Amino acid sequence: MEGLTRMASGRGAIPRLVLLLACLGAGLALSACASPTGALAPSATSCFETIPIASEALHDHDRLLGVRYLTLSTINGDLRREKIRPLPTNGLRAGVHLCVVGYHGPFEPSAVKTPWPPGKRRGLDALVVFSTDRRHILHTVLVSRLPLRLARI
Repeated sequence: MEGLTRMASGRGAIPRLVLLLACLGAGLALSACASPTGALAPSATSCFETIPIASEALHDHDRLLGVRYLTLSTINGDLRREKIRPLPTNGLRAGVHLCVVGYHGPFEPSAVKTPWPPGKRRGLDALVVFSTDRRHILHTVLVSRLPLRLARI
């Protein structure tokens, strides 16, 4: 406490205080960027590697809408709200994170890899959901309108 009193009573007290506050503000700003819930958190950026595979699965007949890193339970919750059958878990835990790549079409089930839900005729948009290894497509969800808000690229 004695050091703080001396610092505050000296000639450079105001510039030091300003510098201290600036450093604290910068630290807070940087820690916010590293938050796991940020749109481009480190785990979400790894999902961008899936774009070429997703585009190929749709036979390059598409317009990219965005990429997200979401839990299986979040994806299924959004699908349920849109009255779309939830994805099967295939042994995955509900809290497991998956990469989702969104595209604007239109899309026919016969023209995409692993279409979902069964019996869906066509969709204006498609969500390509990847396995945890980001190399294999679990399902391509065909929807009339996109249920998930995707990060813009």
